[in-house]
Amino acid sequence: MPSTLPRSVRESWGEQAADDFAGWLDDRIRERAVHRDDFREVLSRLDVLENEVAGIDDRLDRFETRFDQINQRLDQQSAQFDQRLDKMRPAPR
Repeated sequence: MPSTLPRSVRESWGEQAADDFAGWLDDRIRERAVHRDDFREVLSRLDVLENEVAGIDDRLDRFETRFDQINQRLDQQSAQFDQRLDKMRPAPR
């Protein structure tokens, strides 16, 4: 459906200029516009990616929790090791 310009524009520019501009505008829009089906396909793919990224985020959160637990255990073991090492050292004279 070709673009139509407001009556005031047609009166100001004249019918020929208004028709030329409307045709030019339609051409520019057609060159740059995305077809509705293509747009929906892209949206569908983006939805899939969004779900996959959400799943990856959940997995990363679980990894971070697990690494935090491992770090706590290593800190505890290191503290225990330091305590035992301190017990083995002779007292300073």
